[in-house]
Amino acid sequence: MKVLFIGGTGTISASCSRMAIEQGIDLWLLNRGLRNDRSPDGAHLISGDINSLGPEALKLLQSNRWDCVVNWVVHDPVEAQRDIDLFRDNTDHYIFISSASVYRTPPNGQRLRESDPADNNTWAYSRHKIQCEGVFNASIESGFPATVVRPSHSYNEFTIPTNIPGLGYGLVRQMKEGQDVLVHDAGQNMWTLTHSDDFASGFTGLMGRQDTIGETFHITNPVALPWQTMLDTIADTLGVSPRYVYLPSNRISEADPTIGDPLTGDRARSLAFDNSKIKRFVPQFQAGTSFALGIRRSLEWHRQYPDLVRYDPKVMEAVQRIINKVALSPPIIGTASDQ
Repeated sequence: MKVLFIGGTGTISASCSRMAIEQGIDLWLLNRGLRNDRSPDGAHLISGDINSLGPEALKLLQSNRWDCVVNWVVHDPVEAQRDIDLFRDNTDHYIFISSASVYRTPPNGQRLRESDPADNNTWAYSRHKIQCEGVFNASIESGFPATVVRPSHSYNEFTIPTNIPGLGYGLVRQMKEGQDVLVHDAGQNMWTLTHSDDFASGFTGLMGRQDTIGETFHITNPVALPWQTMLDTIADTLGVSPRYVYLPSNRISEADPTIGDPLTGDRARSLAFDNSKIKRFVPQFQAGTSFALGIRRSLEWHRQYPDLVRYDPKVMEAVQRIINKVALSPPIIGTASDQ
């Protein structure tokens, strides 16, 4: 099977690239080459930006016939329509990477199914993904062979999953250096984190499948945990006892919408998922990586390859600004045992 990944070296897609090669798939990666250290041996690399393709890259894409095309970086309806126009005549299957954040918040304890309403308009990212789904669903009626996949919050050795968007391995630095760790609300909302290797075990089983055209799948870990438990797991693995600062999500959003909006629109909710559909289509799907195991693997990678660790100092600075900004109305400060 000949497959084109647009991207292919990100948090989720790197695991899918590696697993595709292991399965003997003829894999081609189109990206800007910024993370070639994550490209698996055996993949064909095409240098280019899908948003500004040069003539050589464009000719290569259009002169090949692809059994499956996956664009990991479609974020708005214009990009969605561009891909439909670009690949309408030379692919047998296209997979759009949406997001599990599109769902309406369910009643407490209810596991989400793919048929549940996708109308989370609180967060712009989710709104745009919903709009993209609409574009692709309309294209199916005219013969475009699209499938929608909704990943949940995923991570691997390159990333540390955090409640604060964009913090990543910056959280490890905060904990090691004794800095305050910001926790939204009381850290008790239930959240689903999926290791990207688990996601890949389901995703690669969908590629090139004609029986998935017109279908929607989420691929997630079956276990939801409180954010406090996940933060404590990271701290325990590091052997530290951080000081937590607890703030309501709405106050965080008021102080810094860039950080707060993904909380109020997504991570401050409680979400768990029913994976029976992906299991029905891909029986080999496994999501058995516990958070404790996944974090140990991530932190071991961090220890072995410190020069490859990426984090944004600006997010760390923003967290401190938020804490300082609300100091006049004191936040709750303590350890997990105080909550």
